[in-house]
Amino acid sequence: MNERINVFEVMAMKPHLLGQLSEVLIRVVEDGASIGFLPPLSEREAKEYWEQAMAPGVRLWVAEKNGLVAGTVQLHLAMKPNAEHRAEIAKLMVSPEARRCGIARMLMQTAEEAARRESRTLLVLDTREGDPSNALYRALGFIEAGKIPRYARSADGNLDGTVFYYKEISLSPRPGISDHAAGEYGAAGSVHWYPRSSEGERKMEHTVIWKRLDDTGMEYCTHTLGERTEIEGKVIRSKLGERSFVDYHVVCDAQGNTEEAVIRYIRQNNVQKMHLQKDADHRWTRDGVHLPEFDGLADIDIGATPSTNLLPIRRLRLGIGESRELTAVWVRFPEFDVMPLRQAYTRLGENEYEYRSFSGYTARLRTDAEGIIREYEGEWTERAW
Repeated sequence: MNERINVFEVMAMKPHLLGQLSEVLIRVVEDGASIGFLPPLSEREAKEYWEQAMAPGVRLWVAEKNGLVAGTVQLHLAMKPNAEHRAEIAKLMVSPEARRCGIARMLMQTAEEAARRESRTLLVLDTREGDPSNALYRALGFIEAGKIPRYARSADGNLDGTVFYYKEISLSPRPGISDHAAGEYGAAGSVHWYPRSSEGERKMEHTVIWKRLDDTGMEYCTHTLGERTEIEGKVIRSKLGERSFVDYHVVCDAQGNTEEAVIRYIRQNNVQKMHLQKDADHRWTRDGVHLPEFDGLADIDIGATPSTNLLPIRRLRLGIGESRELTAVWVRFPEFDVMPLRQAYTRLGENEYEYRSFSGYTARLRTDAEGIIREYEGEWTERAW
């Protein structure tokens, strides 16, 4: 049987995901895992845990096996000023029936790569002494720091010891990524084809690194293009001694209309989060509150990144010399609010566009054949890996 395993980051806890994660948590606790709970764990307790799991500084990934949740892991980013180089890997769990498929390793590698992109150079974790997870962590390069005896109670009533591990990581990409990108697709980015849907749909993943032309920031962004479009990015800015971070995840339907965006903004240690959704009737909400002034709008424009210019470019499919006006849901920074923004796109050449907002701002955009921004006049340029 050809098993499909897909790992993705959870940006919003939707009901179907809440139910499946709760089921996995109950199963692994019943199986004796030491993850902070004792059996029997009720469905209510499991759901309460997952409903509050996505706190500021927590990133959460899920592994699906043949379309069903089979495992999960979390990355807890230390938020204190003297600990911004550190993160903890927590709550790694794989459903008993899905083990020995490499899921735990995939989740760990995903969390480690995310920590690297968050500029975290020290990872820490702990696990029960004697559990099989010890062998996995050692195989992944984690070093034992020490043991604490009688640390946590198990289902049989015994107090078991816990082993603490650490791993120092570099901020350079994993070996082989840049070589693959330069050798096959050009030094400025990477492209990867992979199956994702149960129907076998193939999607193309483009990864781009942008640099601010004024040297105040960078972004690492992945565009997943297929019948649906997804964009995930992380923006780091440093201006006049003040650092800020933006990470976001945008999902579009088959017609290119934005369906959902989750955005997190960290500035001066203040963490803010915004969840924008559009329902089947094209009604927009922010964190569940209806925004009637945005109803019917197709595109989101996240002001901190050049990535979302891709969305109207791909959706409108303009001919050379053709122009089109639209109104976008504009996420402003540093205000971190939303406003309607009238704007227009004109296709100047095969891979060149003019962007104009009705606030008086104009810029030329250079794209690739897929519409991904390669250069944003006066603002961003693509950086070689």
